[in-house]
Amino acid sequence: MAQSSASSGQRPSSTKTASFLFRCHVSLAQLYALSQYFTLVPAPNFAPFFCTPSRGSLRPLTNDFFSKAIKSLISSIGLSPSDFSPHSFRWGGTTFAFQAGVPEHLIQRHGDWHSDAHRHYFSLPLTQRTVVADLMAAGVMVS
Repeated sequence: MAQSSASSGQRPSSTKTASFLFRCHVSLAQLYALSQYFTLVPAPNFAPFFCTPSRGSLRPLTNDFFSKAIKSLISSIGLSPSDFSPHSFRWGGTTFAFQAGVPEHLIQRHGDWHSDAHRHYFSLPLTQRTVVADLMAAGVMVS
């Protein structure tokens, strides 16, 4: 039996891609981003879905490669690369969505959480943490 392009990690044909993406309720912005990616990294249909040009050929984009690239970029702006990892995007993205008013159930679905674990990633901005501290201080003063 032939392996599907999704399970083989290969780029699907454009017809299969469009069909799959529309079944997944993908937005036009996401389709545009994917189109831009395929323009920047042209590859044959048998290439890995996410790949990067390297020494005249294409390499699969692995977690290790992505992690090293993130750390290199973080270092280039003067921050400590040991404080960041690809997992930082999960934390930052969840916090950003929360602060932007995205409903919790959508954040949970977007992050593929099947529990309330997404709540662990919510970070309150300093202004909100200050309000909490002020309210607690006011409560102490009243009691």
